[in-house]
Amino acid sequence: HVAPLDETGSHPARGLIRAINTMQQRIKTYVEDYEYLAVALAHDLRTPLTRIRLRCEMIGEEAGGKIVSDVHDIEEIVNSVLEFARSGNAAPASEMVDLAALAEATAEDFPGIEVAEEERGLPLLVSSDPTGLKRCLYNLTQNALRYGDRVRIVLRGGPEDATIAVEDNGPGIAASELPQVLRPFYRGEGSRNRASGGIGLGLAITNRIVQSLGGQLELENRPEGGLRATIRLPRLAAA
Repeated sequence: HVAPLDETGSHPARGLIRAINTMQQRIKTYVEDYEYLAVALAHDLRTPLTRIRLRCEMIGEEAGGKIVSDVHDIEEIVNSVLEFARSGNAAPASEMVDLAALAEATAEDFPGIEVAEEERGLPLLVSSDPTGLKRCLYNLTQNALRYGDRVRIVLRGGPEDATIAVEDNGPGIAASELPQVLRPFYRGEGSRNRASGGIGLGLAITNRIVQSLGGQLELENRPEGGLRATIRLPRLAAA
């Protein structure tokens, strides 16, 4: 928890200072996420564990079934936390991935999803872990369908990077909450009611996988309505 270094001096010195500042910020965010995760996990586990204790005192057939349901809730929470903990350990970016092919394969799992390419006919290649990247795109598409009924995957290429975005026509996210929704256990509706959808780890897991692949996940509200979730990765030059 110290102030970032001033980026002064020669060009190599400024580059080194910038790298140190970036590393410091990532470590700070990493520690804060785990501190927040510990508090949120304790909060989410407390209620079902209390119910288990009370029902064990008056055990019967009906209570036994409810205990099983409570245990299932705990298992889901624990499994999600473990998935989050492992999400930063994606495979090295060592394979060439065609984003257009990845988008088409993902769309096949969700009937009605449109795939749009800005550079149709030209390969949009990145060096990444195909399994981890497919998982991220699947998660974002599934999340978009939870809030909107029209979803499309959009591919864009720049001189140095390639992006694959998932757009929906849902309600979007309040501008004040956009910086927070990638944090673990954060729920936009301000509720810890799991019936509203998951426990608040889906976007956090996706964000960590993207970062481990050397990319960046960006969220923004679309001017025409809905949310755009963009994965940005370094682009490989076409052969």
